[in-house]
Amino acid sequence: PIVDGRVGELSAQYDEKTNRWLLSYFDFSGPRGRWLLRAAEHPWGPFSETAVLLKVGERLKWFKEATRLGGDGRLKRVPWGGPYGGFVLPARFNKDGKVFFALSLWVPYRTFLVSVSVRDLKELRRFPKRR
Repeated sequence: PIVDGRVGELSAQYDEKTNRWLLSYFDFSGPRGRWLLRAAEHPWGPFSETAVLLKVGERLKWFKEATRLGGDGRLKRVPWGGPYGGFVLPARFNKDGKVFFALSLWVPYRTFLVSVSVRDLKELRRFPKRR
């Protein structure tokens, strides 16, 4: 296999700025999932160590809590939950060393444009030893 674990929502793209293939996916192997990013010189690998972009259940710093009107007429906080997607957008959207992704949430249902500075992720420069 190219990557280990219970993988979902895999997305790949060649990044001309770093001359690497980027692989974005959710790994649901543990008790909570993680949104991961890896890089490789070739689409078949070997791929770098994993850069954890998000741990499922962990709020992103920029996320503002949503509210909704409850049955009693009061505003109630809507909990965070269920991130999915993390799909790499086409390369033409990339700029200033950033790669853009579409990340969605089930609760509250929203889709966000998320950018990651790939050059700053040290994990993407480390590769496992060949077996």
